[in-house]
Amino acid sequence: MKMRMLLSENGGNSGASIIRFMNQFIHSNLSNVFVTYSSVTLILLLLINIYFRLADKFDFVDRPNERSSHSIPTILGGGIIFYLSLILYFIYSGFQYPWFFAGITIITVLSLADDKFDIPVRFRMPVQLIATGCLLQELGLLNGSELWIVGLFIVLTTGIVNAYNFMDGINGITAMYSGVVLISLWVCNKYFNYIVDGRLMLFLLCSVVVFGFYNIRRKARTFAGDVGAVAMAFMLIFFISVLIKATGTFVFILFLGVYGVDSVLTILHRIYKRENIFQAHRSHLYQIMVHSGRKSHLKVAGIYAGSQAVVNVMVFSIYDKPALFQFAYSAGILVVLAVLYEGLRINYLNKSKGKRNS
Repeated sequence: MKMRMLLSENGGNSGASIIRFMNQFIHSNLSNVFVTYSSVTLILLLLINIYFRLADKFDFVDRPNERSSHSIPTILGGGIIFYLSLILYFIYSGFQYPWFFAGITIITVLSLADDKFDIPVRFRMPVQLIATGCLLQELGLLNGSELWIVGLFIVLTTGIVNAYNFMDGINGITAMYSGVVLISLWVCNKYFNYIVDGRLMLFLLCSVVVFGFYNIRRKARTFAGDVGAVAMAFMLIFFISVLIKATGTFVFILFLGVYGVDSVLTILHRIYKRENIFQAHRSHLYQIMVHSGRKSHLKVAGIYAGSQAVVNVMVFSIYDKPALFQFAYSAGILVVLAVLYEGLRINYLNKSKGKRNS
């Protein structure tokens, strides 16, 4: 009830609520914020360079093969910086969100090992379930929630984590897309008077900036690896889940809508062609755009991030509308994304066939 009252005060379309929000933002202590997060960024820069040295020493390198989107050996696992930013926050905040931290630690260790040793799915899944259980405990969903809610959360979390990992296949896409989603979540969090400690999101944003410095390049210095993509997905699930729980609306799941549509439709295409959906491939739209359409990695990554930014603005504009309106509007967004996916996929594949036949 308290949250509903807060939403009714802040969530309307009145100009007064927007003005209040902007005034609070402008009059925050920007000097202290700058010093704090500049220091965090510098620490993370130091840590990632230490990691580069260790990765070189222990040959933690992704060497290109026939399915790769890169042509030179590249340091793998640079996305571990996302988890390192969380450690800094955990210490700085006085150990907030302990169950969340336990879950992200479990899944990060698993993913780092998977980057190096390619752990089979039958061993990965139980560990991911344990990490998801920690997340459920942090969200308070293990106490009194109906079984179907817990089951649905486990299925969605598992699907999102693995889909986010599959989408990490070209330079810049994880950094740009995650940055857009994080900024959107931070704005929502501030607008709703901090339902999550905003410092956590800002620490994570600092790590995205640091990772992006070495990854958003024509020839990336490092890739996120499973350890980065899976950890980032886990963190975003936590933020979105808190937002959904606080507002009572599921529309914020569309903050991952662009990745979601690409992942689901790609899986359907692969099932139709009777392919093993767990094997590496080049069937995602972003891969087709790069390999068949000859688009640059960074241009495609920018298209994905920009598209998600547009969707996020649309989502934020309807969160306080009636449920039926939200459902229809969300369905419309997904249909448009699906049509764009299919149209671009057909276009680039046909162009590629035409070039081979000419």
